[in-house]
Amino acid sequence: VAEGTATIAVTTEDGNHTATCRITVEREQVVETVNVTSVRLNKTEETLKVGETLTLIPTINPENATNKNVRWTSSNSSVATISNGVVTAIAEGTATITVTTEDGNHTATCQITVEPVTQEQVVRVTGVEITVTTVEVTVGTTVTLSANVVPSNATNKTVTWASSNSS
Repeated sequence: VAEGTATIAVTTEDGNHTATCRITVEREQVVETVNVTSVRLNKTEETLKVGETLTLIPTINPENATNKNVRWTSSNSSVATISNGVVTAIAEGTATITVTTEDGNHTATCQITVEPVTQEQVVRVTGVEITVTTVEVTVGTTVTLSANVVPSNATNKTVTWASSNSS
């Protein structure tokens, strides 16, 4: 209820046995919230070839802001998609990638221009590897697998995942 100490006692009706516990109540610590004042991206415009990726890094001000969570959107996901700051060039055209802070809805943008890949620039895939080849999990848990396309500079590194036993 308030700052201080108290002794809590319990007594049985049968035999009048007693036990106690000393409780100390401390003043609640006040946590100061530091609001976001702005956000900027490491790039404001970039040209990519179809299949290329680019990592956008948001800088939130002030540096000690309490809530640094952001949302990402693409103005044209058929041209460029965004996931956790990674832009993937899908098709020729332009798209604006926007990062928005959860605190204050501050925004920053990067204009993405996607150019087609010429036949001379195509780097063919020669293989694919899963980073983990054997794993055991218990029912109800998850494991994240990732694929490494070879060579790492392949033009189209898109992969499709499938399970031999989805049950």
